[in-house]
Amino acid sequence: MAAWFGRKTEILRLEDKSLLGTVAMFLAGVSIAAILWISPINTSLGLLVLGSPTAAINEVLPLGLDDNLTIPIVSGSVMTLLIL
Repeated sequence: MAAWFGRKTEILRLEDKSLLGTVAMFLAGVSIAAILWISPINTSLGLLVLGSPTAAINEVLPLGLDDNLTIPIVSGSVMTLLIL
């Protein structure tokens, strides 16, 4: 989502990242969290939604690693640690 919006717009760039793309990814994550929340899984909406800002922050940080690898690992780890 971030890459698609980032390529479509040149507004609000931060080095090689598009802040508008990051916002789009965050909103897509919140939307997916809402869909998962109404499905028959046993997870709180707050926990699901917390993965979205974690992913967005991870996406915009210049970590030097492929964000397609780091986003699911970091977001999933944060959500897992909050369950414990």
